[in-house]
Amino acid sequence: NTAFVALEDQVGLKSVVDMAVGLGLRGYKLSAGDVEPGFSDVAGSYADLINQQRISSFTLGVSPVSPLELSNVGATLASDGQWCPPTPVKGITDRTGASVDWATIPCDQPLEPKLARTLTQALTEDAQDGTSSASFQAAGWPDQAVAGKTGTTQQYKSSAFLGYTPLYSSSVVVWDFLSKPQSICVEPLRSCTFEEIEAGTARGMSGGSVPAATWTAAMKPLVEARGKTFFEPADPVYRTGTTKTVPNLSGKSVAEAEAALVAEGFVPAEVERSDPAAPGTLLFYTPTQSAVEGATVTLRISSGPAA
Repeated sequence: NTAFVALEDQVGLKSVVDMAVGLGLRGYKLSAGDVEPGFSDVAGSYADLINQQRISSFTLGVSPVSPLELSNVGATLASDGQWCPPTPVKGITDRTGASVDWATIPCDQPLEPKLARTLTQALTEDAQDGTSSASFQAAGWPDQAVAGKTGTTQQYKSSAFLGYTPLYSSSVVVWDFLSKPQSICVEPLRSCTFEEIEAGTARGMSGGSVPAATWTAAMKPLVEARGKTFFEPADPVYRTGTTKTVPNLSGKSVAEAEAALVAEGFVPAEVERSDPAAPGTLLFYTPTQSAVEGATVTLRISSGPAA
């Protein structure tokens, strides 16, 4: 979680929200009150609200979510980054069998295909040896390509699993049914208290437990009926990034060093430390040789001798 909050800070909250909407969480374009009744007096969409109120925890998955739209995110990634509206209607014909025109929402391409393939390959790790792997092993999951991601909220009050194959995508989201949601425990599945979990007398329901087990039970027959399928390979550029040489900052002032880093596509970050050197002196920086384009280069700056 810490890493993703830091990443969100680098790319900007709006970019994260826009990508979430683009990949399939289109309900966030509805008015804020329609998504979460507590915001019924707020003008604008739910996406606008997140940006205006700087809800940085958005990247951790705290916002209300439609299981159908969450499934559609998986479908977008499985389709080389192409989003299409989820619908049970494949076509309409009249009594003679002739096709009838009807209003449809066009597909679009929020994500570059090679990036979608690379992300999918990364998400295959979860079922292999990640947090949902035990559920896949218990289900006797066949040798079939699958990508997935678990989610567990604070104190185990809800959890989810999004999984998709080259042909199918679905999600399972479990909430506590009480008006004031409690923690959820497993073995047996029940509402419980977080104190029980903390004491070790009960186990909280994570996304890799009941949600993932439910997903595998529903999807395994469908997958087995279609035969073996494969995901496209990851793109090497997205796997390793584009490495660039970090400019030599020795002897430069902090302002000069920052300007040189920005010019090369790096993000400078200042960190002060006590040192005999005069305050504001650039002591050293890291990394010094090379880094992925867009990476942060930390500048260690003297705050003067310790008192």
